[in-house]
Amino acid sequence: MQIQSKEGFEFEEFIDELFLLKYGVDNYTPIRRNKDKGNDGTILPEQKILACYAPRKYSKTDFETKVLGATNKEGDFEKYQKNWKDKFPNWEMYVNHEVSPEQFTLIQSLDGDTSIKGIDQILSIVDELVSSKKRKLAAYLGIENFFIQDYIQEIINDLLNASSEEDKALHFDRKSLVPPQKKSNSTLSRKIGME
Repeated sequence: MQIQSKEGFEFEEFIDELFLLKYGVDNYTPIRRNKDKGNDGTILPEQKILACYAPRKYSKTDFETKVLGATNKEGDFEKYQKNWKDKFPNWEMYVNHEVSPEQFTLIQSLDGDTSIKGIDQILSIVDELVSSKKRKLAAYLGIENFFIQDYIQEIINDLLNASSEEDKALHFDRKSLVPPQKKSNSTLSRKIGME
């Protein structure tokens, strides 16, 4: 819900955060918000330019204008072809909702290696992140409290499912434990006796 509620530039900022966590600063380059020449972010190892579309309410006409342009407005794909396609042959659009059949068909009909990803694919990318990066993303989204419960449950499950000898070494017999005060007195007595 937090991702779906992001619109416009907020959604672009989220996509930047997600891909900086996934690829790192050396492999992902965020692009400024205005006059970006059709580039909302660049995944360098995949030679891919990203475009984002995150409306408050989806409209097929607005989506087509965003991608293809209109009489007096250049679309993101046209800008991409003019400014980026030679060096970056892959173009991918991210949306803050489920991909509709007409969106999928339109993007697939474009010239070149193009694709579209929606909320389900974005959540899959989040799932692939290591726990520390998921926690950073959760903090960015302001949902770290919900995520902490999942993280703690993951730790508990790992401990309960421990099967290697190293993990078994963590378990101990309560009867053989010596209280700290008794142990420190015993150690002190030994040290005094040695002197």
